[in-house]
Amino acid sequence: MSTQKVAVITGGSQGIGAHLLDAYRNLGYAVVATSRTIAPSDDPGVLTVQGDLADPATAERVIAAGVERFG
Repeated sequence: MSTQKVAVITGGSQGIGAHLLDAYRNLGYAVVATSRTIAPSDDPGVLTVQGDLADPATAERVIAAGVERFG
């Protein structure tokens, strides 16, 4: 079982969300970041999922993708 800590950041493409993404990565967390306009990341510790969290299907995709990638 993995002991990697994973944070989910909403609104991760800009502003506070983008700064939180950087802060969690600096603490050693893997990050699943989502927003409507988020771009793919070159950082293997960051998984981006594009979508609008007002749609429950997006939330399900974010969590499923994070579990698949980081356990």
